[in-house]
Order: sequence, then C-alpha cells, then structure tokens
Amino acid sequence: MGDCLELFIDTKNDKRPRSFEPGDHQFWFVPLIDEGQVYAGQWKRGNEIPETRYDLPIEGAAQKIEGGYIVEFLLPASFLQASSRC
Repeated sequence: MGDCLELFIDTKNDKRPRSFEPGDHQFWFVPLIDEGQVYAGQWKRGNEIPETRYDLPIEGAAQKIEGGYIVEFLLPASFLQASSRC
C-alpha cells in the first residue's frame, strides 16, 4: 500500500545544519510482498552522489504476516561513502 522504510546515514557524524554533502545518505526500501523481495534506492539530495540511484542490488526478503509484514535486507558497506572518521 505504498509503505517504505527510509534510512538516513551520516558517516561523518556531522550534526551541524547543512545541505546534503558527501558522507550523507538517504536510502529507501520497499517490501515487494508478492515477490518476497525488497526494492531499494538512494535519493540524491545535494552533492553527496551524482544522481538518484534506483533498483540497488541488495539482498532482501519480505514476507506477509498477520497484521502486516516483515522486511529484512542487507545494505552493503560499499554503498556508503566513508569519511576519515569511519
């Protein structure tokens, strides 16, 4: 029904107010219940990545349960821009 999980990651642990920059990440994960899979992407918000990325190659599973569903996925570390403090 249009559900998704958005995940924000700041590998620089930079808490100052600012626009997205390298080290900032915004991913989304959508349960595809009928396929038993998870669709993933990454939004471009500033200069942190060249463009929005669709259909990221991740491992994931989605399963219907009473009252909802369960979603599990593995986001590879290679999708994260490391900082000098990581």
